[in-house]
Amino acid sequence: MPEFADPDHLHALAFRQAVRIGQFNSKQIAETLRLPCAKVDAIRKGLLHLRLLQPSAHDSEVFVPVSPEAAATELVRMSEDEIRNLQEDIDRTKRRLNKLLPAYVEGRSLREQVEQSLEPLQAADHIRWMLKEQAERCRSEILISRRGDLLPAADSVGAMHPELLEAARRGTRIRAVYQHAALGDQTTRGHIEELAAAGALVRIRAEPAGQLIIFGAQVAIVFGREPSPGSVDAGYATEAGYVSEAPTAVAVRDATVIGHLRATFDQTWDDVGSSAPEDMGDARTLGLLQLSIIRLLAQGFKDDVVARRLGISVRTCRRHIKEIMNELDASSRFQAGVRATLNGSVTETDHNALM
Repeated sequence: MPEFADPDHLHALAFRQAVRIGQFNSKQIAETLRLPCAKVDAIRKGLLHLRLLQPSAHDSEVFVPVSPEAAATELVRMSEDEIRNLQEDIDRTKRRLNKLLPAYVEGRSLREQVEQSLEPLQAADHIRWMLKEQAERCRSEILISRRGDLLPAADSVGAMHPELLEAARRGTRIRAVYQHAALGDQTTRGHIEELAAAGALVRIRAEPAGQLIIFGAQVAIVFGREPSPGSVDAGYATEAGYVSEAPTAVAVRDATVIGHLRATFDQTWDDVGSSAPEDMGDARTLGLLQLSIIRLLAQGFKDDVVARRLGISVRTCRRHIKEIMNELDASSRFQAGVRATLNGSVTETDHNALM
């Protein structure tokens, strides 16, 4: 409601005179009240503002007095109109914003699903606990993919070996793909032999796939890589705030994502082919590793890239390359590529890449 100054005694006297004579006659009121014309003009403007005067229906230059009740009704009506217009604006704004409510609810639901389906795992103890718990609970199938450059967190898979053995013995199907370099660890090799004896299926792969373990269709634990020196920090957000370093592992519970991970594992499993546990001796492992080195070299990769992809040191990689050239009786990599192609170790496409 507009702010109005309270009418003073002079306003009351002037208004009474206007009521008495039927109109606000400035000259007559000034003479009667003995007031300057300027003061009377100011009083007239004040009474007009208060709606106590209004133009005459016959002469707009003549102002006639209005009862205070009628003036109050007029002023309240104006304020009520303003309130009504404001309420209509509020209602329109609410209707517009409420149209976005379904989008907000749906987006919030999707966000909560993502937060629940992806859980960053940082503490090694937490990872070990989750792996052991899932191994004990799983009754369908456990899929394991391990690289040779084992991370500290990935050792949790080794720590859960008793639970994996128990799962295999109670009939849970276990399929595991290990990188060649992992077999260089005697403990890991012993675990593989024990799992195979308990009924697990194991295959060997020269190049690493993703390092993960999948428990049925419910949970997958995906292990990350240790950041290289000078790499950009890959932080992540949690309810507690922003964590500056990437999580060691992530627990995945989204059925769609797990389905894709299982399909990728199955493709890797089929590509590797059969590797019987009894064929995992040093000679067998060395032969498969050197075959992988030949193929990677044939594709044009340098020694350091080949070593990194196979999880071995550059020095070890170069030693194997020397042994390969000696075995093929080749004096150059070009000649080694030709002879490897002729004996079927690499394809024509790989050999052309070596050229």
